[in-house]
Amino acid sequence: MIKILIVVPYQELQEAFDQVVQSYDLDTIEVRTTHIFGSDPQKIVPLVADIIVARGITAQAIAHQKPSVHVVPIALSSADLLSALAKAKEMKNDAHIGVVTNEQLCDQEVISTLVGQPVSIFQVTDEKDVEIGLAHLARKGCTVFVGGLTMCRLCEEQNFAHVHVKSGYQAVVHAVAEAVAAARSLERAQTRGNLLWTLLNNAAYALLAINSNTTIIAANRQAEQLFGTSSLIGKQLMEVYQSGK
Repeated sequence: MIKILIVVPYQELQEAFDQVVQSYDLDTIEVRTTHIFGSDPQKIVPLVADIIVARGITAQAIAHQKPSVHVVPIALSSADLLSALAKAKEMKNDAHIGVVTNEQLCDQEVISTLVGQPVSIFQVTDEKDVEIGLAHLARKGCTVFVGGLTMCRLCEEQNFAHVHVKSGYQAVVHAVAEAVAAARSLERAQTRGNLLWTLLNNAAYALLAINSNTTIIAANRQAEQLFGTSSLIGKQLMEVYQSGK
């Protein structure tokens, strides 16, 4: 069974995911949620799944620390960002808004023009960057900060005015759709792999399976005995024939 893990940083997002996931028929896919945020390896390493859905620096950290796992990021939409900027503007009409994000945004001058107030952006990759970015933007004179949950916790500690950028419902819909599509694809690949393994190992003669680059991707016991090795997978076909191993 393919396992999807959804990393939920706050309760409102949990409710949105619960609603969207229920609209799918997932008899052969297991979907679970967990509540973490940030990029701490001690929180990320224990995560076990074939596909993980996460947002912000958490998604980046999971992709970096678990390269064998398919990570589906919950993308920050323009509407989500603009909504948060509008709230920041309401807090202080003369605010210099500081945006802390892991997303690649358009030029800050363009955003400043749209908002009608000065906006400075600091791009981050992990929790340490968030702390550095917050201090940098504060030195630049920013008075209201916009960003994710990690930034908001730091702002609370330092008594900075802040707005949490929350993921909208459509971002959740897209993330779940991508995760389920990836799970279906992985499920089909596993089924083909299991079928191939069954066919190979029920044959009375030596069989090899190769890909388009003539690399051996599967071999049955008879082939291993014929070539005198149990490590055929990953070798080039001609290499095996020429060496006799």
